[in-house]
Amino acid sequence: MNLKNQTILIILFLFSFFTAFSQDSEYYYNLAETKFQEDDNEAAFKYMKIASDMGNPKAQFVIGGAYLGMYEEVCNFEKNERKGEEILKKASMQGFVAAEEMLWNYFGLKATKTKSVRDYKKAIYWLKKTAKRGNPQSQAILGGLYLHADKFGKTINIDKAEYWYKKACEQNFDNSCDYVKRLESIRKKHR
Repeated sequence: MNLKNQTILIILFLFSFFTAFSQDSEYYYNLAETKFQEDDNEAAFKYMKIASDMGNPKAQFVIGGAYLGMYEEVCNFEKNERKGEEILKKASMQGFVAAEEMLWNYFGLKATKTKSVRDYKKAIYWLKKTAKRGNPQSQAILGGLYLHADKFGKTINIDKAEYWYKKACEQNFDNSCDYVKRLESIRKKHR
């Protein structure tokens, strides 16, 4: 076999190898889903971890949440906030918005309990990210935070509150449109 044919065979082998490797993360994710349905949580999390380590964003969402303590009743992951956040960031970088939602929710709840400025800032960071991506719940919550900022030792910002409530209202989210209407009277009180 000549050098040209050997090179072609090596390229084909490498292409096949990398194509199979990229499909494996979905294979392990699906295998984990099957194990969850069979109530074999130990095997499910084992396969989910493999898929996560291979870069599958859906699996990273589950495993990141497990490290944050979200599934304590069904898995034996040792809580590790740094690791959970790191894995969820990887899913976020792939556009998996649910990972960002989990992070703002986690740090928001934690900040409420601990009154930690660090956790509050992390919650706001992730909340803004999901709001900018168009999540109406995040937009409404962000509008509420700007409207009630004085409760957090900050200055009320009615313009930003109105901006985010309008974004949520455009998507007919909950009572955001009512807040947009009420903001004019609130604006008059804060002048």
